[in-house]
Amino acid sequence: MKRPTILTCCDYYLPGYKAGGPIVTLSNLTASLSAEFDFKIITRDRDLKERTPYTGISSDVWTTREGVDVFYVSGGNGASRRLARAIRDVDHDLLYLNSLFSPRFSAFPLLLRRLGWIPKRPVVVAPRGECAAGAFALKSTRKRGYLAASQLLSLHQDVLWQAVCPHERDDIVRQMGPQAQVAMAANLARVADRSTTVAPCRKQAGQLKLLCLGRVSAVKNTAGALRMLNHAFRGAVQFDIAGPPDDDAYWQACHALARQLPDNVSARFLGPVPASDIPALLAGYHVLFSPTTGENFGHAIVEGLAAGCPALISDRTPWRNLAAGQAGWDLPLDECGQFQSAIQEALEMDQEHFAAWRAGARAFARSHASREQVIEQNRQLFHRALESPTTRRLAA
Repeated sequence: MKRPTILTCCDYYLPGYKAGGPIVTLSNLTASLSAEFDFKIITRDRDLKERTPYTGISSDVWTTREGVDVFYVSGGNGASRRLARAIRDVDHDLLYLNSLFSPRFSAFPLLLRRLGWIPKRPVVVAPRGECAAGAFALKSTRKRGYLAASQLLSLHQDVLWQAVCPHERDDIVRQMGPQAQVAMAANLARVADRSTTVAPCRKQAGQLKLLCLGRVSAVKNTAGALRMLNHAFRGAVQFDIAGPPDDDAYWQACHALARQLPDNVSARFLGPVPASDIPALLAGYHVLFSPTTGENFGHAIVEGLAAGCPALISDRTPWRNLAAGQAGWDLPLDECGQFQSAIQEALEMDQEHFAAWRAGARAFARSHASREQVIEQNRQLFHRALESPTTRRLAA
């Protein structure tokens, strides 16, 4: 029996890693469901913010990457034409778009579909947190303009939206209207490689190592984290930021804030970290610090908890009530003092006390939906789209 073909459009894919969570989600999804669905991926031929293509990758031809067919579109003149031809050449059963606002890999395929350049197959759109209030507020005028245009053109009229958690479902309905059809299917987190497990660093009272793992961006609220650290803590705090810059002006502003920190608080910018190095990196820190303005999932948070790093995060993620299980703290962004109190609390912990919090973080990560349950949610997401009444009308 022929597997249904899922044409997947995304801005970034393997071997890229600088775009973070979406790459992890897609690579894990294809690895888990390729026996049932034939994934064809169309993406850029370079990583986030890179001017040059990946080394060893052939652009503008179909190639195989870890058992999945991938088409890496080159930039420059004619990029839209090459992208349109690549999309049109795939005889697909389902179009899977991994962004709401990507001009090239979401809006453009929907426009091709609307104009009849490609068949009107069913569509699943995964906004990847773009409907969250904090993310939507960035360049909101442009985004509202696009949504108005998409409504006039009926680009999203018959799509099925993927939400990875209840609050993302609410975000999608708020932005797209009560008529939006939303299915729940969580993200697949990266599986830790137990063969490369590194022993975590020990904890001394009066010393604390914090890690922010993700892009240096307004959405991740890197500047907010640095402002929270400008405080008279009783002890020494080291704060390291591992991730690429999202915007040059924001990057410079964060460096300026880092220079203003008190003598007992240090901040370093480590740059992007390859996925294979993350387990060893996490082992060198006590707490994952991410006062994000909004996450629909947060791969870094999940990986940190699974590695035994309690998380100090905002209350704008799916990961809530951490303190009840000694797994961390999820706090309101407008309560800077609460974040500083949590940092001081962690500072004062010794090894024995902190070991209980490490165990709590791991237990919290294990207590949520199993990998098999998440795979089944994604399987049902695609089957719902393929078997919906809209699909049957399109096939008629």
